[in-house]
Amino acid sequence: MTFTADKAELISAIRNVSGAVDEKSKSVPALAYIKFELESGMLSLTGYDLEIGITTSIPVQSMDGGAFLCDKRIADLLAKLPNGDVEFNVEDEELTIKQGKSKNKRPVLLATDYPAIPITDVAETPLTLSQETLKNMIDETVYAVAVSENKPILTGELFDINSGIFNLVAIDGYRLAIRTEPINVENQQYFVVPGKALKELSRLLATGEAKVYRTPKHVTFDLGNIKMFSRLLEGEFHNYKGSLPKSSATSAIINTREIVSCLERCLLIINEKQKAPVKLSFASGELNITCKTSAGEVDEIIPIDFVGNTLSIGFNCRYLLDAFKNCGTDTIKMSLGAPTAPATVTATSGNSFTFLVLPVRLKN
Repeated sequence: MTFTADKAELISAIRNVSGAVDEKSKSVPALAYIKFELESGMLSLTGYDLEIGITTSIPVQSMDGGAFLCDKRIADLLAKLPNGDVEFNVEDEELTIKQGKSKNKRPVLLATDYPAIPITDVAETPLTLSQETLKNMIDETVYAVAVSENKPILTGELFDINSGIFNLVAIDGYRLAIRTEPINVENQQYFVVPGKALKELSRLLATGEAKVYRTPKHVTFDLGNIKMFSRLLEGEFHNYKGSLPKSSATSAIINTREIVSCLERCLLIINEKQKAPVKLSFASGELNITCKTSAGEVDEIIPIDFVGNTLSIGFNCRYLLDAFKNCGTDTIKMSLGAPTAPATVTATSGNSFTFLVLPVRLKN
């Protein structure tokens, strides 16, 4: 089997599917490799780890057909070659790569043991939205996905679509992130996609349209030349709407960049050995942020637009910082009820995002 491909296009295709390659697979050794399949002048590449699958294709010069498996580090070799066309020949489980006077050889495997990715793009009318919007929604919520497997359902994000509103929801027991967008879909959909899959999807999203096809156990994201498949998580997701505070006694409009910078300085004196909450004291016109550990002390004041009761409250610095860093707006509104009640972070206008952060009890 012989074909000629553009170096840059092939490197991009390899790296696009590499995120789904399971290099440590023991149950199915073939999954440690990328599947290359040639047919009718198109070279299709597939990475699959039984939970996530990514496929893409590029045009090549060839009249041949066939399939083989190759290590994803072939991209590192190609990156060292000059730009332009590269010739590939597969024979007797050996790949020969030629360009000009350069010739390199790599072992390959037969593709007979490579499992097929389940087909899910014929199941229903797809959910359709722009890739840019979907990427923003993922990036602004995925930080709140649970890391612990104690509640497996919370290691994913909820796709909650109802009455033309799409809520993407992540919760880990300490914080909640909701990203909302209007969408031209009337039927209700409710499913949970693993956070690992969404992080990989975010890396692939660029411009154009994204189509989401869902079956009872799987979902496929069709990005045009790239398709990503994922299994869905099973179980009952947390009733996130019931967790949102109904009222607040204190609210403040805060400059996002100023509070992010201050919290980042606090984080410099906090680590596993020097743990301490960050204390926020709200008063008329100003917010006092303090943090003290054996590694140092931060005591800063930033101006705010303040309404309601004065209040002091403590937070895990990292959790609070994640909420502010991912809001995507110049200013935010922070609403609080009591020193022991969750704080809500929202946009100053509209309802595109809602972040909820649980407080930390302060010592006297």
